Amino acid sequence: MPTKSTITITLGFVLIIHAAYSSSHYRALLASLGLSPSKIAEKSPPIDACLEVLAGFLTCLFGSLLQIGSLEPVLSTKDTPKREIVPPAYRTRDFDTFNTVKLTPEQQSQIDELAKKYE
Repeated sequence: MPTKSTITITLGFVLIIHAAYSSSHYRALLASLGLSPSKIAEKSPPIDACLEVLAGFLTCLFGSLLQIGSLEPVLSTKDTPKREIVPPAYRTRDFDTFNTVKLTPEQQSQIDELAKKYE
């Protein structure tokens, strides 16, 4: 079963396609009145087609936002230690690494052993 976001995005595309058809039909009516092609090219599309394109775009945008889902809050605790950002010796500051994961003492000791091994 299609989701709300899929239905909303599809509805937005239908609105945009209908606006294109409406604008094409408007130009065909102008041509049937005997206007020259240069005069038809100067005419802008009807305002209802422009508003329909805008409505279709906003509908597609809203459907895309529905597709994202709920956002999770960013939580910071006072217990989180401040860590200094130091680039590795073989890298520049462009590639900073951030140690934001809290490691268990076992994991930290394994990392320290590997670091000593490759120093």
